[in-house]
Amino acid sequence: MARHTRMIDQTERLSVDALREVFEWLALIDLPDRHGLGWIIAAHTCTRWRRILLDMPNLWAAIVCVFETEESFATLVRYAKNSPVKITRSNPYLPTWARTWALANLHRVEILADCLDTLAGFEQAWDPAFHNRDLPALRELSLIILGLDAGFECYRPPAGANPLRAPSLRRLRLRMVQIPLYAPSLTHLRMTLSARSGHGMLVSDLLVALEPCLMLEEVDLVNAVLADASTRQTNCHLPRLKRLSIQPTSSDAALSFMSNMFAPSLQFLQWRFPLSYAVLQTLSTQAVRQFIACPDFDTLRIRCERDHDRSRYFETCLGTYSALMRLFTSHDHYPLEGEHNGLRLCMDEGGSAPDAVAAVSDLSAQSIVSVLHGNQSNIRYIHLSIAHNFPSTTDTLSDWATSMARVLAPCRNVTQAEVLVDNTDRFSTVRSLLNPPGEELIFPRLTQLVFNLVRTAWLPGDRQPLDAPTWLAHEHNGEHLASFLAERMSAGMPLSSIEVTLEYCRENREEELNLFHAEVLQAVGHLLAVDSIHSKEQKK
Repeated sequence: MARHTRMIDQTERLSVDALREVFEWLALIDLPDRHGLGWIIAAHTCTRWRRILLDMPNLWAAIVCVFETEESFATLVRYAKNSPVKITRSNPYLPTWARTWALANLHRVEILADCLDTLAGFEQAWDPAFHNRDLPALRELSLIILGLDAGFECYRPPAGANPLRAPSLRRLRLRMVQIPLYAPSLTHLRMTLSARSGHGMLVSDLLVALEPCLMLEEVDLVNAVLADASTRQTNCHLPRLKRLSIQPTSSDAALSFMSNMFAPSLQFLQWRFPLSYAVLQTLSTQAVRQFIACPDFDTLRIRCERDHDRSRYFETCLGTYSALMRLFTSHDHYPLEGEHNGLRLCMDEGGSAPDAVAAVSDLSAQSIVSVLHGNQSNIRYIHLSIAHNFPSTTDTLSDWATSMARVLAPCRNVTQAEVLVDNTDRFSTVRSLLNPPGEELIFPRLTQLVFNLVRTAWLPGDRQPLDAPTWLAHEHNGEHLASFLAERMSAGMPLSSIEVTLEYCRENREEELNLFHAEVLQAVGHLLAVDSIHSKEQKK
């Protein structure tokens, strides 16, 4: 108690302004189990501190939804006085009393996040809020409908509703919700609508809505963009836009969007759409060509596989080595949360049969050639996720390798090739692709082959890397690997090293990777120009 008293006595010499600064720093410190609330303890330490803290409404306004009862909420709102209030919780569902207060005091809300299960519930709770309102304090808004009711209908305000005016809004996240907004300060937009036809925004309407948003930096649109027949030209200038993701959408919508958008600062571009000749036109737009011309793009990633909906797609990623290392084995459809600068292009080849084989059509090959135009010499690294999607029939494999050769042959400066390895892979696919029989070998400067081991089971506790003898024996992989290396050596293009990595996992697999690597080198190490004893775990 004496020590406690001495500490308070010492702070008596501090001015009110100094104590205010101390309390503001306490509010920023996120101590374990305190969640930045250490200053509340200070409010109960002595009368002087409490009097000062009660005169700092901004601190109370930031935590009005931290506590679970309506009484504590009302108390904190009273302490917040007229300061902008944060209506958000770790639990996405707002309590009814918090939602009711927010609806009546939208002009005071700084951050608002709410989630409801159904469209009917959302309309009952929030529809009155979206009619000609001013939201001067709003900086972040997140509204989500989970769509648990039949139909997966999206919320739309009544026809003719005036836009909400939110001049300070920076971040906007909408799921199954469309609301007209005037938000010139918007920097981050993420909108997910229903996959059903007619539930997105027309390209022309979207461009008009984005036109005032000159501060926009990130846009992530899922099932949100529809092509329209409008011939209206809308030159949407977004000088600060760095990251753009539109998936899935029609290729015509992508073409219309990119033809009318100017984004000189673009660093990440992601599309997913059905394959059509509009893809080639889209890749030729000024915005895309300026983006792809970045000299730092030195890595090409190619994946042919079936996605979770069992449709076939061909994915191309172009970017820097460090950015694409994480993206290589990722199935994340929302990459804006990470640092993945570059181009990500998913082209749906069509076909929904469970045994459908991912193919490379002439059109998809033309698309990648168009992406690489003028950029081939920059490519140093190739990542391939391909082998397990192809049958063992010679004709199919040969046709596929011929199509891929058009894509890969111009990249003559590639030094490293990484391939995924699991219990269904056939190394014969890689051999046919990079060492085409009777033709010039692909990648004449290739010196390093990297095997990326994929865990064979889906349950986290069962995921184990393959052992080398099993993989080498499967589908004659060992024979094809030895022949691949011997053919490169005979052509005067020997590989100098083989590496083994493992896609991200929490456990330390260094010992198992070293064993896999040693057994591979024991089988084919004599066919390398320089034996490399190197194995590492790939970090996500």
